[in-house]
Amino acid sequence: ADLVYSQSEDNVTIGEFNIKISARRVEENDITEATIVLSKKDDKPRAIVLFQVICKSIPDPAVLCKLADLISTHATMSNGPITVVSSDGAKNCGLFCAFTNAVSSMQIDNNADIFQLVRLLQLRRPEFFTDFEEYKSCYEALHVHLESANVYANF
Repeated sequence: ADLVYSQSEDNVTIGEFNIKISARRVEENDITEATIVLSKKDDKPRAIVLFQVICKSIPDPAVLCKLADLISTHATMSNGPITVVSSDGAKNCGLFCAFTNAVSSMQIDNNADIFQLVRLLQLRRPEFFTDFEEYKSCYEALHVHLESANVYANF
């Protein structure tokens, strides 16, 4: 795990797996994109793209929007799964998942019930959304996203 968060482009072997960071670049809003190649002795290597945001507490709404856009673009180009992780396994994961679900709801239904989306996430992971600031941030990020979408819709 330390290799992923380090700034080097080293190789590390853990058991049967070899892990190599083959590329790293910094995007807007201090989001880092890293390509990690995971290989096992007799299997075909697999490239994994990691988007990383380092923040001390709740990320800025603009960062959530940019991260969601980057992941959405990457998911459209590849057909692989998306895994969301954070340092404590819950705090920012829940916020990011609720935000992206709200964006999806807005695109499909033109409506998003953030409270209900959070409740659905909490059924699976009760640690998601433990304070008001997370709700507030989710609403603010959705507002930023909708404002930027309206700017593009006017062209």
